[in-house]
Amino acid sequence: MKKLGLMIYVMCSCMAFGREGIDYHDFPGYLDVWNAQMQYKTFRPELRGVPLTTDPVKQKLLKEIGDDPQAIEAFKLFHEHSFVEFTDCCISNFSMMLQANADKFREVLFEVAPVINLVNGSEPCIQKIIGIAGGARNVSNYIPTFPQFCYEMFLCLALDTSGEAVGKSDRKLSQAGVVTCEAIAHNSEWPLRAKELKFLEVVGCREDAGGSECICDFKEQWCPDEGQ
Repeated sequence: MKKLGLMIYVMCSCMAFGREGIDYHDFPGYLDVWNAQMQYKTFRPELRGVPLTTDPVKQKLLKEIGDDPQAIEAFKLFHEHSFVEFTDCCISNFSMMLQANADKFREVLFEVAPVINLVNGSEPCIQKIIGIAGGARNVSNYIPTFPQFCYEMFLCLALDTSGEAVGKSDRKLSQAGVVTCEAIAHNSEWPLRAKELKFLEVVGCREDAGGSECICDFKEQWCPDEGQ
């Protein structure tokens, strides 16, 4: 009976979404499709004709960024895992970004520090971020004022690392992105929060535990006396 119910569900889903395809610009609708898929434990997008893609998330973010070349370049570098270049791009271009984007990317820079810290030889990069924040404690204790923007930036980082072409270190960084997402969302509220957290669950099906202690590792290395 369970198999029959699942088959009916898949067939109905294909009829609903397979013929015309999902509207990738309808971000809430896209989340609904994947939430339904996860609810029925069918982590096989080919059955539904709706491949997993972070394009709706990225298009939503780029629309929010607007016509701002420096912010767009920072966005691109972040999602390429080019974190050293991302850090330099942000620090060099904050004054040239639209103020709203500068504020958002400054927060992303603080949030990404524990992820960058997992990369060998990243100390100079971390020191630059700490300098911008005015101290390591200000990085580790930072609470973003744009949590949804930061969360969705890391959501793409977490979901964009599937496939054979991705190396082990990238999977570790992806898992660190998952941890960061959870940390950002922990005490935050926004209209799509529940849906986005559910969407993130798909990562658990293909990621190992590498990088899961990134935030603790950062605090231990850069502010060991925190809390004393």
